[in-house]
Amino acid sequence: MRYYRVMENESSKPRSEKPPSETSEHGKFSGRDRKNLIRAVGVVTQLGFTMALCVLGGVLLGVFLDSRLGTSPWLTLVLSGIGCLAAFKAMFDIAKKI
Repeated sequence: MRYYRVMENESSKPRSEKPPSETSEHGKFSGRDRKNLIRAVGVVTQLGFTMALCVLGGVLLGVFLDSRLGTSPWLTLVLSGIGCLAAFKAMFDIAKKI
C-alpha cells in the first residue's frame, strides 16, 4: 500500500489511498466483491420478507377467523404464534442453504 502526501497547504496529515491501478473500473468493488454483496443483500431481503409474511399471514388469518367465529383474541394470538414459529423455521431453512 502506498501513502500519498496531501499538499502542504491543505493538510499535513498523510492519507492512504489505493493507487489507480488497484481500483476497479466500477468503483470500490471488484467483480467478485460486487457479486458477493448482491448475493448477501438478496439473502437478507429474502429473510426479511419471509419472516414478515409468515407473521403477518398468521395475524391476518387469525383476525379474519376471529371475526367470523366470534372468538375475539384467541385465534389471533394462536395463529400469530404459529406464524412466528413458521418464520423461525423459514429462517433456519434459509440459513442452511447458505
